[in-house]
Amino acid sequence: MSVINADPAMRHTPYSEAAAAAAGITTDLRLKKLNGASVTVTKEAQYNAAVMVTTIRNANWPGVSAADKDRLALIALITMAQESTFYTNASALNPDENEDAGPFQQRTKVGWYADGATQAENVQILQSIPYATLTFIEGHKVAVKASGGAGPVGYRIPGVFAKKEWRTAEPWRTSVAVQVPAKWTYPMSEAWTPVAQALLAAIDGTVVPVDGGSNLAGCWGGGNAQFTTGTLSLVEPGPWGGHSSGDIPSGLCDARVAGRSVQLRCDAAKSLEVLAEEYKRFGNGAGEVRLAAGPNGCPASTRHKLVADSMPRSGGAWR
Repeated sequence: MSVINADPAMRHTPYSEAAAAAAGITTDLRLKKLNGASVTVTKEAQYNAAVMVTTIRNANWPGVSAADKDRLALIALITMAQESTFYTNASALNPDENEDAGPFQQRTKVGWYADGATQAENVQILQSIPYATLTFIEGHKVAVKASGGAGPVGYRIPGVFAKKEWRTAEPWRTSVAVQVPAKWTYPMSEAWTPVAQALLAAIDGTVVPVDGGSNLAGCWGGGNAQFTTGTLSLVEPGPWGGHSSGDIPSGLCDARVAGRSVQLRCDAAKSLEVLAEEYKRFGNGAGEVRLAAGPNGCPASTRHKLVADSMPRSGGAWR
């Protein structure tokens, strides 16, 4: 896998009430942790989480699928929840007793997760949610020689991609494998799992700006899946985002659905991907959800209908 270092210039629009409203985030969420404790995920926390998830979905990693990116998002959400309460904890803005700061509490000392000449520069770099997110996933190649650094120049501090079982292990286990916290804190990370899952679902339909552009969370980067803030929102009135069936502008459709040359609105394309994966899981790998000729919301020349292959039964139940 080709691993690309995060660009230290990566920036995002900081949270504000106006930015949250533009993204479609209008209220706090009350969610429940695995241990039964209820937590309030504020609008600021949702906004920061959406920036992080959008960064992951826009990333170009060879061999990493849309489903893989959702798993990476869960791992990162669990970590950001545990380390900085989705970057709403004021203490995360400045180095702690371990010299860690930022949404993932990464070491700010020279020669660690950022390549500034001073710790103050590194603190500023690590406050970028996109930069910190990609560094958490990709790891970081040390570029500055320093006493007390992570290692010699060229050493790579491991991230999620360095963990061979990140695609199969429980997301919270990958989180602690990367962060390496005290073992007594492991249950705390595990407890965030249902909150991260619910938040990831809530983020779908949120439009957030990242590095001067934006995307509809729930879609993936490239081509027509890119949006400008305000172009499309799931809160617009009426079906099909306010457009008539068959009259959705082609610019609001995603032409890449499971590798097929079809057009769907990008949130519908995402939903189809999820449905297809669950259908295969339900049938133990047999059968397929696919698109065939027929009507849908996009232009007539690219209309399709959803069909599902039948799956064999065994003992009166789906295999």
